[in-house]
Amino acid sequence: SGKPGKPKVTYDVSYTLDDITAVQPLQQIYGQGSLGVASITSPSTWGPAVAPVTPMFNHERDMFQTGHTLDNNFTISGGNEWTTYYLSAGRTGVDGTIKGKSSYNRNSVRIKASQRLNEKINVTGNIQFVDVTSERIQKGSNVSGLLLGAWRTPPTFDNSVYLDPVNGFHRSYRIQNPTTLKAGRGYDNPFFVVNEHVNDSEVGRTFGNLKVDYDPFDWLNISYILGHDYTNDERRTVLPPSSSAAPTGQVTREKLNTQETDGNLVLTAEQTFDFADMSATLMLGQNMNQRKYNYFGTTGNDMAVYGFNQLDNTSSYTPDEYESIIRSESYFGQLTLELYNQLY
Repeated sequence: SGKPGKPKVTYDVSYTLDDITAVQPLQQIYGQGSLGVASITSPSTWGPAVAPVTPMFNHERDMFQTGHTLDNNFTISGGNEWTTYYLSAGRTGVDGTIKGKSSYNRNSVRIKASQRLNEKINVTGNIQFVDVTSERIQKGSNVSGLLLGAWRTPPTFDNSVYLDPVNGFHRSYRIQNPTTLKAGRGYDNPFFVVNEHVNDSEVGRTFGNLKVDYDPFDWLNISYILGHDYTNDERRTVLPPSSSAAPTGQVTREKLNTQETDGNLVLTAEQTFDFADMSATLMLGQNMNQRKYNYFGTTGNDMAVYGFNQLDNTSSYTPDEYESIIRSESYFGQLTLELYNQLY
């Protein structure tokens, strides 16, 4: 919490630029095909040598850009000998190094205060609210991922033209002239991944604690801390029709909820004795904890209308649900003795 004194207000802002430091070197000598034989459907790029006048594309860096991060923070604090307070608010906005959907936005508010009720009782409270939204891409090595298709593309194929100019279908270097919507493309065009795929997440989190300190005697302190942490994460993942991992289209909705409650009761007694310059500290405590987790997800397959990214736009569903509750209780203690200014 804040410190006694006049109100103190601060505001700071920072702006950073990010660039990737290294990429995978790609050969630019041979075209699409295998064993020197050209083929516009081949997954390989070991066809005949590329003619000197042929336009070439730099797939090493096609999918990357300079990232931007803007960070704002505001705080105000103050108080007196009996009351202190601290308030902060912040916003972080990130436009990532991957072209297309790589944003991250975080808003947060924190309030912390303390109040001394009398000479023996002090109460401290702390609570924080966080809201995060982000746009992501497919993870891991999969045919609808980003770099698997990007870095396997022949240097002569322009990935940026990811939709067929005639019918608007998804085109990739293995299916360069698509005639069917609901069919895989071997590897998804990386520009199709960042512009058409949906992989969004909205996370709301609230956590904080309340602490009470009671000193009934000079030699005894009783402290109790009760804390709670609540997080709700809602996700939407869409692989549009013609995605290689789900050619007919797939919509997945997920809700993840986690909660944790934790309580600690601690009694601390301190006493000094004239004998042998001895002092003793005895600490006894109890902890109670509860953790709850709930997951509910549904995956729908075979989208009827392109771009309508709802579960009711799919013809079959696969639900999944899981819930767990863990409760624990523990007790602890510690005795410390000091003799002749030596610790034991």
